[in-house]
Amino acid sequence: MTRRQTSLALFDFSSTLMLFEVPGWSVGEPADVGDKQKKRKRPKGSLANATLADAASSTATLNVEASLANLKRQAKPSDAPTQSEHSTSKRNKRRKRNAERQAAEDATQSSKEPSLPTDAKLGPPANGGSSLPQKPARPAKAVFSPSALSESLQSKLGGARFRWINEQLYTTTGDAALSLVQDDPSLFDEYHVGFRSQASSWPTNPLDLILAKVRSASKPYVIADLGCGDARLAQTLVPQGYTVLSFDLVDRHQSGWIIQAQCNGHVPLPGARDTPGAQIVDAVVCCLSLMGTDWIKSVTEASRILKQGGLFHMAEVVSRFTDVKAFLRLVQQAGFTLSKTDKSNTHFILFEFRKTGRATENEDDLMKLSSDLLKPCVYKKR
Repeated sequence: MTRRQTSLALFDFSSTLMLFEVPGWSVGEPADVGDKQKKRKRPKGSLANATLADAASSTATLNVEASLANLKRQAKPSDAPTQSEHSTSKRNKRRKRNAERQAAEDATQSSKEPSLPTDAKLGPPANGGSSLPQKPARPAKAVFSPSALSESLQSKLGGARFRWINEQLYTTTGDAALSLVQDDPSLFDEYHVGFRSQASSWPTNPLDLILAKVRSASKPYVIADLGCGDARLAQTLVPQGYTVLSFDLVDRHQSGWIIQAQCNGHVPLPGARDTPGAQIVDAVVCCLSLMGTDWIKSVTEASRILKQGGLFHMAEVVSRFTDVKAFLRLVQQAGFTLSKTDKSNTHFILFEFRKTGRATENEDDLMKLSSDLLKPCVYKKR
């Protein structure tokens, strides 16, 4: 190549470099091209060293940041556990719950067992067995019993039946109650089964208090029990030498203890309101038996059959009275004088009257005065 050709080639190369020139960049001068090209040496001096140091620092920084990012990715646990980890966690929680439940059951069982005295010493038993206390067996779970369910239903039905019969006896007249039990004599038994069940929960049975008072009387002694129920008064006192005449709506089993009578109408015993001296009864008992809307007629019947000076024992539920003083005045108008009052019981009140004369009011007037003095005795559902 001639010198002219070489100069043209260098000019073309310089022109080409100018096309790619960028502000701030230094391309440098083209090297001389001769027969023998010289190798390009690295720049020397502080600028070259600073450039190399900056490049090395940048590279090192990038490498360190990449390594830290990689380590963080490896150290950070995955947010969503794998299926095996999830199953293991559930098993651990279930085992923990079972252990806590078992510990609670063991603690409850041990609290029910009698503890050993503090000075007791555990030693080997005489028979050579183990001296460690044995864990008590768990109580057997309650087994469903059809018979128990049937008994529960029968009890509830019996209670509802008793409350219905009781309501009829207290809210109708004596004649209506007599017709009710004559149409279905089993009602009498059902009522008294329920009554005995109720009486079993009372702190004191008022009939026992009346029994104690009657026993203090001298014999012979004739007692008329109006509204006797199952005739417990007669069955207790007759073997002791007393004469007890028991009256109620029906003698269901023909036991011989009960004389059928509607006590709010007529008791089949001699006596007249205007003719004293025909009576044979020394004491009359009305224990929780002033029933029906015409209950005052039992009081007037007691006055009719009772001897002059005879005793009238009465017991009633406290909650039935709307006005105790008005009630006492009404009984006095039927021919009685109050002798004693017993309010020691929280459920019942007991009165002892003595017959001292004749009724000062006729029966119709007494009925009007008695209409709102005693409320019906209503048993609540249990």
